[in-house]
Amino acid sequence: MKYNKKDIVNALKDIDVKEGDILFSHSSLGFFGLPEGGLSEKNIFSIFYDAIFEVIGDQGLLVTPTFTYSFSSLNNDGVFDYENSESKMGFFPELLRQRDDSIRTLDPIFSCTLNGNSRKLLPQNIISSESFGDGSIWEVLLKNDAKLCNFNLDVGFSTFLHYCEKVCNVPYRKNIKFSGTSIIDGNKIPHSVDYFCRENTSIYEAETVEYSDFVKVKKKANYTSVARGEIVSMDIKDSLEIFKEMYNDNNYFFTVEKKKHDKLNTLYN
Repeated sequence: MKYNKKDIVNALKDIDVKEGDILFSHSSLGFFGLPEGGLSEKNIFSIFYDAIFEVIGDQGLLVTPTFTYSFSSLNNDGVFDYENSESKMGFFPELLRQRDDSIRTLDPIFSCTLNGNSRKLLPQNIISSESFGDGSIWEVLLKNDAKLCNFNLDVGFSTFLHYCEKVCNVPYRKNIKFSGTSIIDGNKIPHSVDYFCRENTSIYEAETVEYSDFVKVKKKANYTSVARGEIVSMDIKDSLEIFKEMYNDNNYFFTVEKKKHDKLNTLYN
């Protein structure tokens, strides 16, 4: 199926994305189909970038995950180079990171890149001490009434939900300190960060389907189709409130362990 920039613009407007919005977006753009102009990453990037900023305008802001996992067990080199460490989140965030007008947060595990009117949301913590706690990019997004806006990924697929887990202090995660070296403006700086990790990655693996289904039950997200893909938007505050509601009924609802603690059927009655 084919699509073009106008299709993306219309789709964003259909899901209530507006001028001046702050968006936090995960994306899987290759699955939408055949874009006008061909399948090159550069062309796909241009279509989505131009469409997003045609809708949110000069006063809008796009925040994307440019995670490197530099200090975590997933990447043991222990070095986070602010300017040069590549994102592991796909070509769209990486090309955003490479733009001259981008600003990157300094979390050595979960950095994000800001494009657009970054003055609206520039995090106060220059060097993060906690990936999902006070002062993190996730708290700043929440305080500034951002929207989650995912491209071909459902609302359950959002790193913001790890912040929700931290807010609720879920029993299956705990803060673990990771240390390494951050390179900022050519200077090597010793750096430690607390990451709210799963204590057992197999037993407590994330299970997002029930969350996504409940969002639909509550009618808190807006969905629209483009070619063979889907775009969804949701107020970030609603995301947290729904997480809290489900968590209060079952502390393990967001894990594969949820069936052992299941009371969630009451939420659907």
